[in-house]
Amino acid sequence: MTKKQIIQMLESLPQSCVIDAVGKHALSIPDDKNAYEIGVIARRDGKPGYTLLWDFWAGGYGLVKKVGANCDKLKQAYAFEVAAKKARSMGYQVKREAQANGDVRLRCFK
Repeated sequence: MTKKQIIQMLESLPQSCVIDAVGKHALSIPDDKNAYEIGVIARRDGKPGYTLLWDFWAGGYGLVKKVGANCDKLKQAYAFEVAAKKARSMGYQVKREAQANGDVRLRCFK
């Protein structure tokens, strides 16, 4: 999943498909209409924030390829974008460095 695709997914959240059963939003894979969606709901423990719900049966019909097992790629990309946005707001320039093991390093400098 590219950075652009992840940003599109995250930016589309308010306009995304509504899940009647939980009354929240869902993320879909823009270029794969067969892939399952990822539900986004308020945390059930009452703390602020959201949690993700998904079904990876049969690979989520393409979902696992895009977002990784346990949504790891999506969570990583989201965490990177949040950290990068904060760093930029503090006057830093940001560089994304992909590591050989699949991790992503955020380098900040002035």
